[in-house]
Amino acid sequence: MKKILLFSLAAVVANGCSTSGGLKSDCKTNAIVLSAEQEKQLEKAPTLKADEIVPAILLTGTNYQVDPVVMTDGFLMQFKIKSDFGDFEASSPATLNDRIFEISALAQLDKISKTDAFIQGMKHSLVEFGIDIKDLVTSPIDSITGIPAGIGRFFQRTYLTTTTGLDRIGNSGGGNDLCGSGKTLPGKNKAYVKNDSNAVMATANATGKVAINLLGYFDQRRMLAKKLQVDPYTTNAPLAKALDDTAWASFAGGLGITALKMAAPVTMAINMTSRVSSWVWDMPPGEMRVFNEKTLLAMGVSQEKTDHLLSHKMYTLTLQGRLVRGLNSLSYASGHEKVMDLALTVESYLQAQFVVESVEMLANYHNSKQAIAKLDVSGTVVGHTKAGNIVVPAPVSYLSWNKRLNIFSVKNTFKGKQKTILLTGQITSRAKKELEGLGWIVSK
Repeated sequence: MKKILLFSLAAVVANGCSTSGGLKSDCKTNAIVLSAEQEKQLEKAPTLKADEIVPAILLTGTNYQVDPVVMTDGFLMQFKIKSDFGDFEASSPATLNDRIFEISALAQLDKISKTDAFIQGMKHSLVEFGIDIKDLVTSPIDSITGIPAGIGRFFQRTYLTTTTGLDRIGNSGGGNDLCGSGKTLPGKNKAYVKNDSNAVMATANATGKVAINLLGYFDQRRMLAKKLQVDPYTTNAPLAKALDDTAWASFAGGLGITALKMAAPVTMAINMTSRVSSWVWDMPPGEMRVFNEKTLLAMGVSQEKTDHLLSHKMYTLTLQGRLVRGLNSLSYASGHEKVMDLALTVESYLQAQFVVESVEMLANYHNSKQAIAKLDVSGTVVGHTKAGNIVVPAPVSYLSWNKRLNIFSVKNTFKGKQKTILLTGQITSRAKKELEGLGWIVSK
């Protein structure tokens, strides 16, 4: 039966749009249908114990508790975290580490918000700019209206598109559809949060005082994020709001450097690698956008695709910068536009993160092991070495023998070549055995 299944799967072409041996794939829905017998060959996604994945000391903190049960979906873990500031999820141990840093940062910002210096600073800024604090608290969304044309452009392109990375004004990005390649990557059904309210927008809009030194505000916000060791363009809505409020009280309300002095970097008994890089904190958002645009154009990426990435719903400024830097590390390889095509079809933040981390993994492989001569897309990002070998990065946290992996692993385009799958997370013994039986080298 196993041989029959593999023969059926091998008939699927690179984009998975053919029908053969009872296996069907629909380009429009990206649905892959297996027979009942074929489904039996697959592995049920395991349920894990959190204390067997990360050190127990990380699972409980002053302000949070990690659920002891961790579900998986064939590719990613699903940590659930309850905290004093809301419920969060994490798709890997590294992301869990990020969430813990964010919760600690929220706790510190919450303490700062209760100090006399913060309260007086916020009141001063609101009085100075003619805002009634009651109106700001009770109707923050309504205050964000009537942006003057000049500064409105600045906010649209620099503030709203980089604070959370998810508030876009009439531009969803994308437009290139490689049979929905990006839409089938892991993390499709993860919802994203939206942060519509922030003090700097409300005060600037309601008063019409558009000549304020906004760059000073952004500097305060980035410095605060750096002190707390969190991403200034985080998709964590409560954290984004807290950074907004504290930076505004510091910048416009006379709190000055007091907030920075009160904030302290998170210290943990066990530290896992964070993915926040110094350039995210040190580079103003406008400069980052200019750098990203110029770098992509220099690599031969079209202006249209560059513009789509810079305004894409699911790519925060941090993810944009990481993708651009990863591609730039592979500047001598061909195929950048194919990767961009894939990147522009993602439908969630997790999928965008998957593409970014795939490129980063190939860049690291290129710099430390074998040169990557060509980038390609076959369902996901694929690297071709100068020797003609295939390298597939898989930035997943827990890989089991699932339908998509089964179909991907037997593609005709990979036949007759040395092929390596690079993993960042764990893999079940069954999945490893199946991959190796199909000629794959499983590497971490």
